[in-house]
Amino acid sequence: MLERMIRAARLDAALYEEVEHAPALGREARRVVILVALIAGVGAALYSAHYGLAGALVAGILRAVGIWLGWVAWAAVSEWLGTTLTAAEKTHSTFGEMLRVLAYAQTPWLLGALIFLPGVGLWLSAVSAVWALLAGIVAIRQACDFSTSRAVVTVIAGWIVMLALVIVLFVAAWLVSATRATLFG
Repeated sequence: MLERMIRAARLDAALYEEVEHAPALGREARRVVILVALIAGVGAALYSAHYGLAGALVAGILRAVGIWLGWVAWAAVSEWLGTTLTAAEKTHSTFGEMLRVLAYAQTPWLLGALIFLPGVGLWLSAVSAVWALLAGIVAIRQACDFSTSRAVVTVIAGWIVMLALVIVLFVAAWLVSATRATLFG
């Protein structure tokens, strides 16, 4: 699993092609997302720790859930867009294939778990977001068997849905933390 995650982070097109055609990797793909979600959740909790333990736990849980739900939403939107609106003549992809390739494309979010580091955490989180976007472009290009330009359009639309979900959950965590700190502080 670790070797495939490293290849995914290196934007190895052959890895995404391999994952697309290997339904047996579905369980491992889910474990990748769980690992990324848990580690990112810990990073969010550490980042929110100044609001207290309860706020940090809420932030961590919401970040982890956001990554999981964001992955599913991104795959669903990308599979639909990629096989309908942005499809090329040879395009074929299934929801399962899209889930698998985009699971590995989540790997760069591990860097975003360092958001709690003073001075560089927010920058590392931004870098991880861009890196995951690039991984998504390679993943979707391979899964849909179309050009990079079609993959970019497909990824951006799907990414907007995923990012909106992650932001809503992160803001919700912050609001819960801040409200709890104000009320019980």
